[in-house]
Amino acid sequence: MNIRLKALAVCVAVATLAGCADVEPLRVLKFNFSVAGVQPGTSVAKDVEARMGQPAEKLSLADGSSAWFYPRQRAERQTVAVRFSSDGVVRSVEETLEPELLRRIVPATSTSRQVRELIGPPVEVVRVPNLEREAWRYLVFDAMHIKQVLELQFSADGILRLVTYTRDRTEASGAY
Repeated sequence: MNIRLKALAVCVAVATLAGCADVEPLRVLKFNFSVAGVQPGTSVAKDVEARMGQPAEKLSLADGSSAWFYPRQRAERQTVAVRFSSDGVVRSVEETLEPELLRRIVPATSTSRQVRELIGPPVEVVRVPNLEREAWRYLVFDAMHIKQVLELQFSADGILRLVTYTRDRTEASGAY
């Protein structure tokens, strides 16, 4: 009888653990494409191109440095920025659509140039004619890892006027 109770306890424990196996904690996948071998401080542009391919956008910055952007917004909701020093050496490799970084974008203060240098190209640009604004849309995850559409509206003078997050409802429709 004692052996049967132990066997039952083991079965209950295994069944409980098996039920928990389906519950996986949320995790943000960093760099869903290859940045392996791109080393800040030693890699240069040709190393980056060899490992990551051509960037979607290359920006020259005011201080002589540059930033290359590799967006993967439609599939993985991420953009990787490779930032180079003025002498062409990789300074950093970072994901730009992270909530911590997006908090640096401030309405009535940030400019379109600053935003572009910070997070890279949007997935979509649309005109908002009744407000005489341009809206940039990015596909992002919020801090709770819920899919969102981030919209940044800029007035004609290039100043950020409105920041909105809406839950992304396009997955079912296949849009974007």
